[in-house]
Amino acid sequence: MKKLFLLCLVFTIVLVSCDDQEFPVVDAENGQSLISFGVTSTSLQVIVDRDGTIDVPVNITTMSPQDRTFNVNMVADLTTAIPGSFSFGSITIPANTFNGVLTIDGVDNGVEIAPEQLVLEIDPGADAITEGQLTVDIFQVCPVDETFFTGDYEITVDAPGVFGAGTFGATGTVVTLAADGFNRTFTADYFEDDRFPREFTIVLTCNTVVVPRFDAEVGCGGNDVNLVIGPPSGMNGVYDSFDDSSFTINLTDNVDSDCGGGPVQASYTFTRL
Repeated sequence: MKKLFLLCLVFTIVLVSCDDQEFPVVDAENGQSLISFGVTSTSLQVIVDRDGTIDVPVNITTMSPQDRTFNVNMVADLTTAIPGSFSFGSITIPANTFNGVLTIDGVDNGVEIAPEQLVLEIDPGADAITEGQLTVDIFQVCPVDETFFTGDYEITVDAPGVFGAGTFGATGTVVTLAADGFNRTFTADYFEDDRFPREFTIVLTCNTVVVPRFDAEVGCGGNDVNLVIGPPSGMNGVYDSFDDSSFTINLTDNVDSDCGGGPVQASYTFTRL
């Protein structure tokens, strides 16, 4: 009886009681396997008139002495990406590891600057359960000088995001942009709150600034949902490929209408210091 009581105590966070219900046991040696994507969203950048590729990490909770292969399915009713503009295969988890990779390829077959979504899920197979979906924003990119749009920029809030706050902090916030191919990354406090510093990514492509879907990992009053930002419902922000003194960002804050409110269209100007 004492052992049973201790077992109930250990699982208090997950289970309501130790009744006769059966739950999958997830552990590295003897339990049911749980497989999931390592991220919930990512972007596939397709170079104009060419192609692109990304590798998405995949995690599994158990180890096996043999390679394991899992199929991946497209969620058709959530996918807007053009057929023929993407392809993907299966996932292989090598023997004696907890990790694998899903490779997704893109080709400029009607791909536009405005992102279209590819939504994927893992087929659980016979010996694993799955968790979550992967949303991939597929869009066209054009080459940009790696030295452009780097260094310190001051933010002006032209139209605030969710809760009336700036997505990247208040007007006057200074951030440092770093180059990563077509991407520019910077760290800022999500909705002006110094409790939530986040690394944001924007993509410079063909004189427009694209904001990929991004889970801020900020919840709402105990709910099991997070606030997400993503592309705007209207025009993207813009930049001048010959002048990096300033650029604009347009985005949708609270893409999924969580926290009791709908999506908010936000806009920002970044000015070089």
